[in-house]
Amino acid sequence: METYDGPARVTADGEEHEVTVQLTVTSDRGLQGGRGSLQAHDEEAAWKIREADLSKLRIDNREGYFIPMSGQLGSEELGIKGSGPAPFGD
Repeated sequence: METYDGPARVTADGEEHEVTVQLTVTSDRGLQGGRGSLQAHDEEAAWKIREADLSKLRIDNREGYFIPMSGQLGSEELGIKGSGPAPFGD
């Protein structure tokens, strides 16, 4: 199991946002996925990320797609679920 805790960029419907993420990558029967959370820098950015049709996470030069899974109005933190290869690690 691999983990990442640090800075990242999210592209949500074409708009970039700097965030902090905590991610854990798992593999189940050969399929890779991941779960974690992201912290946006303000409520407006969190709302835009939560409501986006397509969200992509970039760590250094690697990208991965994710789906916002939870988050409360008025909060800058969102739970996320990754899809496909992780944007960090080996």
